[in-house]
Amino acid sequence: MGIPANKPATINRLMATIKHMFHKGYQWEMCGEETLKRVRQVKLLEENNRRLRYLSREECAELVSKCKDVTGKIVMAALNTGMRKGEILSLKWENVDMKHGLFYWTGPRTESAEKFLSMRILKAVLQSLTRQLDVPYVFFDTMTGKPYQDVKRSFSTACRQAGIHDFHFHDLRHTFASHLIMAGADITTVSNY
Repeated sequence: MGIPANKPATINRLMATIKHMFHKGYQWEMCGEETLKRVRQVKLLEENNRRLRYLSREECAELVSKCKDVTGKIVMAALNTGMRKGEILSLKWENVDMKHGLFYWTGPRTESAEKFLSMRILKAVLQSLTRQLDVPYVFFDTMTGKPYQDVKRSFSTACRQAGIHDFHFHDLRHTFASHLIMAGADITTVSNY
């Protein structure tokens, strides 16, 4: 089996590093100006690493069933809101309105920032969470009281156990959008998330 080919973005990052090395070599008088000119003439590749991967409803259910502890609740938040991982992990209780079934994001501005999102399904998940009055975060490590920084390891394990391959956390956002479109939402509405 051969070595898998690198994508254009990876090759461009490597080429940028090599170009920088030659630039430093020129500054340190380790190579001549002609060599530096030739290196600068090397063009970077066109990047198009976009991918669209989303789960079926059955795969969503299987993934959630394989998630351990709070990871499953974080995945449910992503599947039902389309929020990014960073938005979910930094979500605070002050942004949750359980009475009206809404929560909103007021963190750093992103495409889905400042949106009020329905929590019909998510409401039960949030009600099941342990809440500490001295911890403002919705999803936090009960040992430290600090918000989770990442769930990559537990998410990858759940994907592997569910038999889901080539799937990243951000693809949960694609899953949310794809399911909205399949349910009849227009593309303009979905693009606002």
